[in-house]
Amino acid sequence: ELAQLAPGELRTLLQPFMGGQWQNDTPTLRIPYYRPLEPLQPGFLPGRAEQHLAGQIFSGLTRFDNNTQRPIGDLAHHWETSTDGLRWDFYLRSTLHWHNGDAVKASHLHQRLLMLLQLPALDQLFISVKRIEVTHPQCLTFFLHRPDYWLAHRLASYCSHLVHPQFPLIGTGPFRLTQFTAELVRLESHDYYHLRHPLLKAVEYWITPPLFEKDLGTSCRHPVQITIGKPEELQRVSQVSSGI
Repeated sequence: ELAQLAPGELRTLLQPFMGGQWQNDTPTLRIPYYRPLEPLQPGFLPGRAEQHLAGQIFSGLTRFDNNTQRPIGDLAHHWETSTDGLRWDFYLRSTLHWHNGDAVKASHLHQRLLMLLQLPALDQLFISVKRIEVTHPQCLTFFLHRPDYWLAHRLASYCSHLVHPQFPLIGTGPFRLTQFTAELVRLESHDYYHLRHPLLKAVEYWITPPLFEKDLGTSCRHPVQITIGKPEELQRVSQVSSGI
């Protein structure tokens, strides 16, 4: 029925439900979005929104530090490199869990890494990798054809995020995917996340293309509109600028 409403009426109807909300004592952020999201397949993802979501749902052996943009440990708490640069040992954290509660094993990550090596889109990303072995229950070892001192950077890329060996939408990131449809994508926080936990407990993407029609003054250049305030104040909200 919502699809039958004019864009302006739809925005007025949905606006009180967007932004920061408390739902059943759960801090939730609702974000209107201008297009359906593509499936989150392992490996290359073309859309920026999909790349961002992959970074929230999945983790890699390494990740980029937000301040320095240098690779630091993620699933691996640290790594060591041989003097000739041909062997890299990644030591895994001991308390890792998938979103479904399963303990993360080195064999799980090994299996997914081998699958990534077979993807044509990632040929150049891992061209230096000769083989990967589980050399200890808590250690993954990369053997290289030639020294590649960018390997930790490559493993921090969203392309290198690792998923559950049996369930491709289950990861180890700060949020777990609980709903993925053409109309709604919902993420909920992962209670056993191995790093700092997010303040939000849930994030929802409401897929509402009519809200971004040109006549409403919005565009896909900055598709998210979030209004925070008391419900009785929302009727007085008006757009003052369309700039970024």
